[in-house]
Amino acid sequence: MLDILQNILADPSDKGNLVWNQEKRVAHNPRLGLDYPFQNGFFHLTKQNAIQSVDAGTEARYEGLAEWYDSVMQDQNDRGDLANSAYSILRSLLGKGEGIALDIGCGTGLAADITKELGYEPIGVDLSQDQLRIAAKRLPVVLGDSAELPISDNSIQLAYSTFTTTDWENLERSAKEIFRVLSSGGRYIDIGVHPCFYGAYSEPLSQGEIIQKPGYNKSQFVEPNLLKGTVRSKVGAWHRPVSDVINTFLSAGFKLVKVVEGGQGDLPQLLALSLLKE
Repeated sequence: MLDILQNILADPSDKGNLVWNQEKRVAHNPRLGLDYPFQNGFFHLTKQNAIQSVDAGTEARYEGLAEWYDSVMQDQNDRGDLANSAYSILRSLLGKGEGIALDIGCGTGLAADITKELGYEPIGVDLSQDQLRIAAKRLPVVLGDSAELPISDNSIQLAYSTFTTTDWENLERSAKEIFRVLSSGGRYIDIGVHPCFYGAYSEPLSQGEIIQKPGYNKSQFVEPNLLKGTVRSKVGAWHRPVSDVINTFLSAGFKLVKVVEGGQGDLPQLLALSLLKE
């Protein structure tokens, strides 16, 4: 794992290269004099986890939910059907290839098998230590923030996210970070719940119809107690209309290549974007 990671890891503070210190088992930044620990099988590469404040920990809404999340996302009677639809779209948009595939917001690493089957070497980044504890058994992982990716400039050709952009507080900053780490010709694939038909302001009816309630046009965080989804009712979600999502990635510099709407029902539950850094 270290061989793969050493070539692309960067300090989230200044985006400079890190030096692996085998004796201390830390990633060292000689310019800033910071050490980032390698603990529990993965690097802890967030600013608050630099060695001078490592005991501060990382606050994430998914802490303490890892086993439960991993279970419901594989349960066909719960979120498993939606996850399978998302991974089917991911497989189609990725296509076969090789090299590193960066899973941003990897959670417990459930998409790793798909990327491996297609020929890629997945690496996961997530802000939840609890989620990464399980993900580390499936792929190499790094504790990191999508808004401060611990990845070098122009270092990878492929990145993707599933069910995570509704967790990112600053989508604009995250989009710019993803654009930064991709090399020219690099691709980013984003798959999440459809804000029109499966979002915070949509309400399904018994006959398959969906009512869109006022509030859709405003990007805002919706508290867990106001949501009904299995996962979102525990952690909340950022609701953003489709136009805000697409325009944010376009403003970051991406070219929109393809839009896919999918899911199990007659109305789309999922919205997928395939984006290119020209």
